[in-house]
Formats: sequence, C-alpha cells, structure tokens
Amino acid sequence: MPTPVRKSLPTVSPYQQLVAEWKDCTACELHATRQRVCFARGKLPADVLFIGEAPGLSEDAIGQPFVGPAGELLDHVIAKSLGDLTWCLTNLVMCAPYGENNRKLAEPDMEHVDACKPRLEYFARIVEPKLIVTVGKCAMEYCNPMYRDHVKLPLVPIITITHPAAIIRSPIVGQSLAIQRCITTLRSAVSDLREGGGVEGDMRANPF
Repeated sequence: MPTPVRKSLPTVSPYQQLVAEWKDCTACELHATRQRVCFARGKLPADVLFIGEAPGLSEDAIGQPFVGPAGELLDHVIAKSLGDLTWCLTNLVMCAPYGENNRKLAEPDMEHVDACKPRLEYFARIVEPKLIVTVGKCAMEYCNPMYRDHVKLPLVPIITITHPAAIIRSPIVGQSLAIQRCITTLRSAVSDLREGGGVEGDMRANPF
C-alpha cells in the first residue's frame, strides 16, 4: 500500500497562540462582568506600541481596545504623528473593570494588572516595538521601572501622553492644546528614533 500523504498542520502565530491561551481568562475578578476580552488592535510586529489602562464600555461590547470616542481621538493623534510607522494598541488589562451598579472604575486595581501582566509582557515581545507609548497616568505608573512590580517591557524608549478620555473630559477651551501636546510629544520621539537609526522607513508589519 502507498504511504499516505501527511498534511502539515496550519502554522499558529505567536499572537494566535496568545489569544487561544487568554481568551477565557479567569485570573482575576474582572472576568465575571466582562462581555468580551480585548486583546489588541493594529499591526504585528509594529514600530510603536501604545499601552492604555483598560477597556471601556465600547471596547467591552466590541472586543477591541480604543474603539470608542477616546479611541477615535487617539487614532487622530496617531495619524498626525507617526507618518508611515506601524503601530498597535493594547491595555494593561484585557477586561473592562466595572464597579458597583455596573459602573466602570476609574482605573484597574493592582490585582487586575498583576493578573494580566504575563499576557502584556509576552505581547510586547511579539510586537518588537522600537518605541513604547504609555497612554495616561495609570499605564505610565505600572510600566515605570522604578515601580517595584512594574510590567517588564522591551528595553526601548518609553514616553507618555495624556489619555484621550481625560482630554475629552477636560474643558473644551483646553482640549485643542492638550491634543497638540500629544502630537508634539509623539513627533519628537519619532524624530529622535529616526535620527538615531532606530526606526526603519519601510512598512514591515501585517494586520492581525
């Protein structure tokens, strides 16, 4: 009898493997009230990795980070800042943190961040970023190497911009200035990378 043809198994990417391992996560209490796990949005690998704090109502409903009004504003800032550089977005935690009466908490607790930390650290290695941007104070604090239990990220430059949700909540008179400050901060960091040879000019990433 002829030897049967062996078909190769489909290749599973590191990101697909990550999703498979974490899509049903119950590591912290946030899983009890979430609708969907929010992993990431953008391209892999990517030149720039943005890390926010947690999904909101819009994100929890759709299953992607930064898709509500704050996400639209962040997309605008990115479009004005990064040029042809590739990027992706994620959060400290994958599940929306709800408090009493199903109201979103101001920020995730340390317990939530610690439970999600292995996922974020592995994802950051998959991204292979040349620049990391923490979005908002909460992400900045947990990703700060000075913090004892900080998220261990690739050794690349890290900068911080104001969270777009905070800009939206601020008085209208100051919103334009805050947005321009974010754009200027990002442009400056990208310029430093280009001058130092830290960013390739070609598009090297694939959507996921």
